[in-house]
Amino acid sequence: MAGAGHSNKLSNGAPLPIPSFSALDSYARGGTLTEVVNAAAFLPGQVTPGLGVWSHTQANAYKAVWEVFILFDTPPAVPGFPFKRGVQRLMRDIEVHGDQMTFNGSSQFFDTNGNVLAVACASGTARALRMWVARTSCLSAM
Repeated sequence: MAGAGHSNKLSNGAPLPIPSFSALDSYARGGTLTEVVNAAAFLPGQVTPGLGVWSHTQANAYKAVWEVFILFDTPPAVPGFPFKRGVQRLMRDIEVHGDQMTFNGSSQFFDTNGNVLAVACASGTARALRMWVARTSCLSAM
């Protein structure tokens, strides 16, 4: 699998009250991943682009994991979830069919000392700008 696509994430709202959002995801040949989010839950400049890896698991199924730096705490006066400076680690199970993708995922939020602050779940769909599906008999573990 390689290509880029627009995705729409649907947060389940539990335990974090994060509204749905969109992103641009890029899956490169060789297994690297880049994501840029358009999420109202984060302030402008609060998070970096996400960087990570993906791998083929079987048939049309893939897994991905990546991390995002949260650069500063959400100020107390700003409504919404109070994100803390640290790291967000995202994990996704992916199904690809042609130029369509569906996924279920979770994310963990860590403070700067590596302590888990919160866990969230999301699902979504994506449409490829251009997608190449690679079939391989080699499986790699993350």
